[in-house]
Amino acid sequence: MVVRAACRAVLGVVVGLVLWSLLPPLIGWHSTAVVSGSMSPRVERGDVVAASPIRGEEVTAGQVVLFTDPGPQDRRLLHRVQTVNTDGTLVTKGDANPDPDPTPATPDDVLGLARLRVPWVGYPLTWAGEGRWLPLVAAAGALSLLTAGAFGPGPRSTTRAVAAGTALVVLVAVTATTARAGFTDTTATAATWRTAPLAGYPAAVLADRPQYYYRLGETAGPTAQDSSGNGFHAEYRGAPQYGVAGALPSDPTAKAAAFPANTGLGFTTTTARTAPSVFTWEAFLKADYTSSESTLFQFVSAGGAATYRIVLRGGEISLLQNSSSQLLALASGYLSNGAWQHVAVVVSASTAQVYVNGKASPAAALRVPGLSVPASRVSFAGPEGAPADKPYKGTLDEVALYPRALTAAQVQAHYNAR
Repeated sequence: MVVRAACRAVLGVVVGLVLWSLLPPLIGWHSTAVVSGSMSPRVERGDVVAASPIRGEEVTAGQVVLFTDPGPQDRRLLHRVQTVNTDGTLVTKGDANPDPDPTPATPDDVLGLARLRVPWVGYPLTWAGEGRWLPLVAAAGALSLLTAGAFGPGPRSTTRAVAAGTALVVLVAVTATTARAGFTDTTATAATWRTAPLAGYPAAVLADRPQYYYRLGETAGPTAQDSSGNGFHAEYRGAPQYGVAGALPSDPTAKAAAFPANTGLGFTTTTARTAPSVFTWEAFLKADYTSSESTLFQFVSAGGAATYRIVLRGGEISLLQNSSSQLLALASGYLSNGAWQHVAVVVSASTAQVYVNGKASPAAALRVPGLSVPASRVSFAGPEGAPADKPYKGTLDEVALYPRALTAAQVQAHYNAR
């Protein structure tokens, strides 16, 4: 009885996994067996991934999509979208691959958005495609033994067990297609699916739920993609340099944006949204910190008034709450000239504080405690509104804005994940 119960339990798990892999095609989704490790360890060879239909024009950076390889090989790929170019093409990359895919995918190449991973079930199709019949037969035999153990001895039971085990293997082999790569995570609810977080530093940022997150890895403008999942994309202004070397040692292929000839604004959102009065602004900077005053960030209301302008002046980071207040010096002597620095400016209801490479400045009392911020656009790398003569002439990467004051531990975790 114990053996029979154990066999039934194991068989139930196997049947459940197989059903999860077979049901999505019945509602118009794609079931795909993964045959490579280009997104390992998040997804491994032999997993089955279900992808729901999505229009290519609706895909955003950070999502993992199933698409037809636009290159010379006739195959399907399941890779993460790094960048959506201005012409609508998608720059894709496997998380485990050192370089992006050589040919951008077009919206028409997109087949679906990865939604669900079922582990191990795709191995029969993988083995069949490789001509490895021994593990295929062994899997059918193992399932047959499980079925026999679950339903008892006897010639009729044995015959049914062999048929059932073989049928399970064949069902998976004929139902799922194959793809190279990996997948996105499962859903929080049945109605709202979310892609799995990126690895390393982006994962640490997304874990703390930013309102805006610009990775600035575009190869062309004018759109700066918002990777927060909120879709608050921004527009580049002026003549930025795209595709310069990024700040993350853990991802040397990642790119950043530079503004060496900036005479005004670097990039900005175009829609005024509810703005937080308590927030954290975070980014990697690389500039000549001894140069003249420059604006890193600001809220800009519909009337053009700037609130909470973060200013870089002679190596000092300061905060200007509004046009009638004076600059509040937050950190001096923390920046190394010409090197990448991780900077987080944390503003609470009564104080402001700067972290540079995880090192905290003393908290400074705000000149206007509890200042309310009207609905605003957010602007970066230069001024908008008066004064308009303080552009940022440097490089920016991984710019994020959180509608809350991050803790020291959260800031440190972000810096450690770089």
